[in-house]
Amino acid sequence: MIDPLADPRAEDLLAAVPADVSMLAGAFQTAAHEAGMTASGLVAAREDGTWTGAAADSFRGSIGHIPTELERVRSGYQAVATALSDYETTLALVQSEFVRVVGGLSDLRAQIGSAETAATTAQGPMTPGHPVTYNDLLAAELAVARAKHTLEGYHAQARALAARALALLDDFDTARKLCRATVAAAQRTAPVSPQAGQGKHVAGPSGTLSGAGGAIWRMSRLRGPDAMGPTAEERRRIEVMIREADGLLGTPYVSGGGHGAGGGLDCSGFVSAVLRSAGLMNGALTTEGFANQPGIAAGPGRYVTIYDRTGCGASEHVIIDINGRFYESGGGSASGGAPFVHQFSPGAPYLASFNTVLHPAGL
Repeated sequence: MIDPLADPRAEDLLAAVPADVSMLAGAFQTAAHEAGMTASGLVAAREDGTWTGAAADSFRGSIGHIPTELERVRSGYQAVATALSDYETTLALVQSEFVRVVGGLSDLRAQIGSAETAATTAQGPMTPGHPVTYNDLLAAELAVARAKHTLEGYHAQARALAARALALLDDFDTARKLCRATVAAAQRTAPVSPQAGQGKHVAGPSGTLSGAGGAIWRMSRLRGPDAMGPTAEERRRIEVMIREADGLLGTPYVSGGGHGAGGGLDCSGFVSAVLRSAGLMNGALTTEGFANQPGIAAGPGRYVTIYDRTGCGASEHVIIDINGRFYESGGGSASGGAPFVHQFSPGAPYLASFNTVLHPAGL
């Protein structure tokens, strides 16, 4: 039987930590947003007819192709951020299932060893020269038959688990190659490098990916006590929510946004949009509405947790944690003060400020 752990790809998968990829994706997302804002500002200044004089003419003449180049940078950085985010989402979920499968395979191998010992012991009375009664012989034959049947079942299960583990390693490899191809294409569009201090260099199984600052493709198992990992439907919903949240990064914070007000999203409008993308709710809720929403349960989730601060007037706020990735719209100085949808790493005091902790039922 092929041992999935002997495959060199398994070492990369099991040794991985998602925080590095998440941090790098966030750095590229921020850089893309800033490049786009700068390009828009330069274009607006160049086309401002109210600003006249020698300084205005000199400024317009010096801009040249800078806005176009910045837009190329924005496009390239955004492509890398999306590729890294998609890679992390897929790989974290694949690793979780791989851990479960190889754990089950290890247990089966121990059971196979015990069953083989039992079969050998059962054959003892059937050994030539061994004094045995007819009834003893019949009992031994029955015990051997049962042991062989048990072994066949164990071996069939082990073959199925080994095949599944190898298929997961193929998924891992496919996701890695796709991410690398996307980054390589982005490099041809714009120079690609993360913010200062963000890049990390760790070799992959077949070399390094220099395009993203030598970023390591390392993932960890899905968080939570559920060693069995998510079901296919749970995994799909988690991926959909992360893609929705990442797609909204940079959306301006607007009070009432997502509840009828246009031009942006407020905190609850953003969290509602993320949950709605996975079919977990239909409309948009305010901070007070999440706790009473059908399908929303009390307490932290295995993979998705909603931190809700309600009943406190202007301090009301809600954020969401999707498999260890925290997102919010707005938030004030406690979380960095970003006036737009952003990903961040909250400290324990900030999380403790939320008086209601919820999760989508089953997640």
